[in-house]
Amino acid sequence: IMHALGGMSADLWYVLLMAGFILTWNRYPCSEGFKGTVFTFCRFGGIALLIFLAVVFREGDDLHWMRCRWYVMGTIGWAYLVSCVVYYVFRRQLAGIMGCLALCILFYVGVTEQVFDSFHYFNVISQTVFPTYFKVRAMLGTCLASSLAGVIIGILLTKDSPARTPLKQIVWILVFAGGLFFAGFLLHPLYGASLYSGPEIQTPTWSLYSSAVNCVIFALLYGLIDIGCRQRWFKFILPVGTNVLLLYLLSFMVHPLLRVLHVHFINDYLNAGIIGILRALGYAVGLTLLSGFLTTRCRIVLKL
Repeated sequence: IMHALGGMSADLWYVLLMAGFILTWNRYPCSEGFKGTVFTFCRFGGIALLIFLAVVFREGDDLHWMRCRWYVMGTIGWAYLVSCVVYYVFRRQLAGIMGCLALCILFYVGVTEQVFDSFHYFNVISQTVFPTYFKVRAMLGTCLASSLAGVIIGILLTKDSPARTPLKQIVWILVFAGGLFFAGFLLHPLYGASLYSGPEIQTPTWSLYSSAVNCVIFALLYGLIDIGCRQRWFKFILPVGTNVLLLYLLSFMVHPLLRVLHVHFINDYLNAGIIGILRALGYAVGLTLLSGFLTTRCRIVLKL
């Protein structure tokens, strides 16, 4: 539970946090005079805003300040880190990485079904080191599995991959997507396809389904752009590809901003079934266009 001093809502705090990141990380052009002063003011204003938000931050029922934890990178950060370790261990051996992906899903199942409860040391580590017992399932299970799926697709595009030609690469990707979808289908009766399950960030079914869909979309875009030479069809998203961090921050900023503005219709309705899917597609396209506009017209390009 996140709170802030001075009566600031959690949504407003989050919107200001994203704005602070954008102001701080923006790559301002080299300018002198008034423009240079404005750019300097924006950067240091962003830093000051982040410091202010850190000071007023409160969380928990006892409203304590933020506490430093070793898992500060977050679930996605640890998934990327472990994926890098897996890649360096197995290099480009697809069988080994696919085996690790399967182990991630099995690990989730094992923790959920309390298979490891008889192992004393596992219980001690999971309950004292990790934020919650169930968080282990996302950090070393489903989220890591999604990350490893991306590693596998990347390996298929290398020169020494088993798929030597672009056509074979697309076939391999589609076959891999089919396997992911089938595995998710088998787990669907147990865990459902919801993104959230209690304290979870994603269930194994959702992870496998989403990875399969991403593989299909990637194969389609790869075939159209790299093989079919239809780059002009996707010209509107090219700026976004060079400024992904902006799109990422905006995606976390929109919904809190709508709540701050008391626009509840988009968040509360049109969020289920076919209508929900169409809404999600429209949201993704709209966010992409907004990010492209900010990149090309407003010259907002983020760089750490």
